[in-house]
Amino acid sequence: MIEKGYGKFRFTVISPVHVGSGRGLGPVDTVIEKNRCIVIDIESLLLGIQDNEQALNEFGQGRFNVTTFLKRYRISPKSVEKYSIPNPDLFQLEARQNIHEMVKTGLGNPYIPGSSIKGAIRTVILWHLFKEERKEERDSILKKILNSNVRKERADDQLDQHLFGDDPNHDFLRALQIGDVEFRLSDLGLIESKVLSLSSRRGFGWKGFKIYCETLVPGSLSRGIIRTDQFLTRNTVSLKELKLSGIKKSLLESLPEKCNQFAQHFITEEIEFFESCSMNQMVNFYRNLLNKMPEGNDSFLLHLGWGSGWRGMTGNYFDDDMLKQFRKKFYMGKGVFPLFPKTRKIAFEDGSPKYAFGWIKLEGIHSLVDDESEAQPTRPVDEIKKSEFMQNFEAFRLRPSPDHFREFIEGIKEEEIPELQNLSFKELKSTMNIGFVSPLMEANISDEIRKILARKLIEVVERRKKWKGDKLERYEKLRKIVEEAEA
Repeated sequence: MIEKGYGKFRFTVISPVHVGSGRGLGPVDTVIEKNRCIVIDIESLLLGIQDNEQALNEFGQGRFNVTTFLKRYRISPKSVEKYSIPNPDLFQLEARQNIHEMVKTGLGNPYIPGSSIKGAIRTVILWHLFKEERKEERDSILKKILNSNVRKERADDQLDQHLFGDDPNHDFLRALQIGDVEFRLSDLGLIESKVLSLSSRRGFGWKGFKIYCETLVPGSLSRGIIRTDQFLTRNTVSLKELKLSGIKKSLLESLPEKCNQFAQHFITEEIEFFESCSMNQMVNFYRNLLNKMPEGNDSFLLHLGWGSGWRGMTGNYFDDDMLKQFRKKFYMGKGVFPLFPKTRKIAFEDGSPKYAFGWIKLEGIHSLVDDESEAQPTRPVDEIKKSEFMQNFEAFRLRPSPDHFREFIEGIKEEEIPELQNLSFKELKSTMNIGFVSPLMEANISDEIRKILARKLIEVVERRKKWKGDKLERYEKLRKIVEEAEA
C-alpha cells in the first residue's frame, strides 16, 4: 500500500456505526411520529412564532417538550422539520432521555471522520508492533508505567511514544492520510442499544437503561480515500526522522492483511466471550462476520466508533498477568470479577439483540466501472481538500476555544470557500462568545473569508445589554464587517 501511495476504497457498513457529535437530541428538539423520528429546526420554529408573545415566553421553559408545544400552537412538525430518520421499532423517548447524535457535515450528511478511521487503524498497528517487540522490551516499558505516578488517562503515552514516535511530528503514521467518508442522510437510522454485563463466568444480565443512537445502518455504502504521503515515504530525511523502515514500513505496505489478522483475532475472542455466557445471538453475529472476512490483499474489516469498547480502542495487547497488574493499579473494573472487560454494548432490532457496533468492510476500487457503480456522496480525489477542511473544522468543534478558532480559520484556503459558505456554527452557539471576535479580526486571512466568517459568527454571538468598553467595541466591529459584506 505504501508503494502505491494512493487507494480508493468502497466502504460497506456491516453493523450499526455511530460516531458522536457530542450533542444529545431529546424531547426538546425531536418529535416521534409513527415510524419516524423528526428532528426539529429550532431556528425555523422560533422564526415562525416570533410574533406570538405567549408562545415565545413558553418556549424552552421548565421541562419543555416540543411535541406538546407544537400541538398546543397547532404547528405541523413537517413545517419545522430539519430532517427525519426511520424509527422502525417505534421507540418513544422518556422525559430526560436523549438520542446520541451522529456527526454530520456542514451540509447535514452523516460521515465517518478520517480521524476515526485512522484511530481504528492505529489500534491495529499498535497490536502488531507490540506483538513484534521483544518480550524483555515490552515488560520493561509496562513495568515503568506500573511504577510511575501517571494518571490512567495518560498511562499509554510512554508506550505510544516508544512504538510510534516521540511526538506528533515524529509519529510515523503522519505518512498515512485518510479523508472523511460521507454518506447520505437516508443511510441514517435510529438504533436502540443496551449494555450486557456478565454476572458470573457463565451468566449475564442487562444494565437497567437503554441508549438510543443515530447510526449508519447496515448495508450503507460510500467511497473514501486512504493514501500515503509520497514525500514522507520517499524522502530519505523524513524516512529517517519517522524511523519508517523495517516492521513499520512493512505494516503500511500490507495494511489490509494486517487489519484482517487483527479482526480475526478480535472476532475469535468475542465468540469465546459470548459462548461462555450462552449469548447465542451474538455468537451467530460474530460467526457470520468471520465468514465475511475478505480474502484479497486489498480488502479488509475494520472496527471503529462508539461501542467498540476497551478492546477495540486499545487492541487488548496485555497478557493475563500484566492485565491483572494494570487493573489493580488503575482501578479498571471490579477487582473481584475475573474477566475484563465484562460489558458489551449491543444494538437491538425488533426488540432482540442483533449486532455489535462499528464493523465496516473496505474494498479496493480498481476500475472506473467499479468507481461509478457506487452512487454515494463521498468526496472524489480532486475534492480531498474538503476532507481536510472538515477535519480541521471537526478538530476546532471538539476544542472550541478562541486560539483553536484562529488556528482553524487561518488554515482555510481560497478554494475551500464554497464549503465554508455551507458550514454552520449554530451547534456551537453555547460555546462561542464575544471572545471569538478578536481572533477573527487579527487572523491572517483574506477579506472575503473574514466577511463569510463574520456573518456566521454574528448568528451565534448574542449581544448582551451589560456589555461595555472592549466587548461592545468588538461586537460593533463584527457588526460593521457584516454590514459591509451585505451592502
